[in-house]
Amino acid sequence: MKSKNITEEWVDKALELTEKSYLSEPKKVKEILLIIADIAKNISYSEGENTAYIQLADVYMIETKNDSSFNMIMRSLNEKQGFKESINRFDAYITLGTLYYEMDKYDSAMIALDNAEAIIDSKIDSTKIARLINSRANIYSRQGLFSEAVEEYLKCVQIFKKSGKEKNLAVIYNNLAMELQNFDEFETAINYFFKAIEINKKMDNLENLSMNYANIGIVYKEMGELDTALSYYQKSVDISRNLGNSERMAQNYLNMANIYSEKGDKQKALDYFNFSLARCIIAGIDYGKMLNYLSIAGIYIDLKEFDKALQNLDSASVYVDKLNLPREKMHLLKTFSELYTARGNYKLALEYETKYNAMKDSLFSEEKKKEILALEKEHKSQQNEIDSKLHEVESSQNLLYYIILFLLAALVMLSLLYLRSTREKKRSS
Repeated sequence: MKSKNITEEWVDKALELTEKSYLSEPKKVKEILLIIADIAKNISYSEGENTAYIQLADVYMIETKNDSSFNMIMRSLNEKQGFKESINRFDAYITLGTLYYEMDKYDSAMIALDNAEAIIDSKIDSTKIARLINSRANIYSRQGLFSEAVEEYLKCVQIFKKSGKEKNLAVIYNNLAMELQNFDEFETAINYFFKAIEINKKMDNLENLSMNYANIGIVYKEMGELDTALSYYQKSVDISRNLGNSERMAQNYLNMANIYSEKGDKQKALDYFNFSLARCIIAGIDYGKMLNYLSIAGIYIDLKEFDKALQNLDSASVYVDKLNLPREKMHLLKTFSELYTARGNYKLALEYETKYNAMKDSLFSEEKKKEILALEKEHKSQQNEIDSKLHEVESSQNLLYYIILFLLAALVMLSLLYLRSTREKKRSS
């Protein structure tokens, strides 16, 4: 293996730094990665160029710019550019699987992961293989196949324990804990979260520690321990503020706002929704803006401040249409109906209620179609399996038939020989 020159080593070190920072500062890191990719390209360092493209794909995913993310992945899979190394292509397929997962295209995600698995060789270490397994587990989780997801996560635990990769192990403990919530195994989930917290504290991994605190807050909320949940959300906020992670702060503030709303403290809920909205605006998180505008509108309806409610619903509409979100559109129409009902404008309330019902029926119909197609696909698969087994049975029956014929023929032959022998004995007598 040829040794790397100084510029290639610089590219590698720069990429190590960007990998640690792109979650907290995606916009800044994106600009740096584009420069790194150009430098790597100019010095014909394909490995560095490929890694830059993969990180850029991750950054674009964070910004929900899926087309840009896809383009970066396709660049990294372009053999004409010299990206033929198995390790490069493996990383690209894993990232492609993640992108399809984020787009809810689970079949395509699985195909991408299968492509990654097909090129595993001695250059692909156990850590990368565990990343593949973890990606599969995430898809199973999203599909509601929770037992399968837990099984895959436990495989990852064994790999990372054996390899001593504690940072990765902490991530899997976190994912496993989140999965166990689906079985209402809250105490076991909390134990796994604390295992992750212990590792992240030891390694001073504040980014992941903040994530652990946020997720454990979700578990305590599910258990009805709202004050404990709030305390963990606040811990996550404190770390995220020091790291400058506006996205996680926005999520925590949103969760805290929902708890205050549930406790009946509408004014405090409103404050925290606004904290979350401010962070979403700073980080450019359109989906978060939409959620907060909708939630704030709901609070203003409860407080009977209808003009402010309408203003926030109009703002939410912009992002619902921009992001093309059918379920959120339904929620928006329903909230408009509730607003106009509260104002006594029953004509407009009925108009929005009618739109809401029409969209609900349409969406339900589409989901039913998908469900029926999935059932038909499953039925066809089962039928093929049954046909295959019937064919096996038929084959075995045919074989049995021929064996019986052979035995009958042999029996007839033996009978004839016996009769012939008996006749010859009689003649000699």
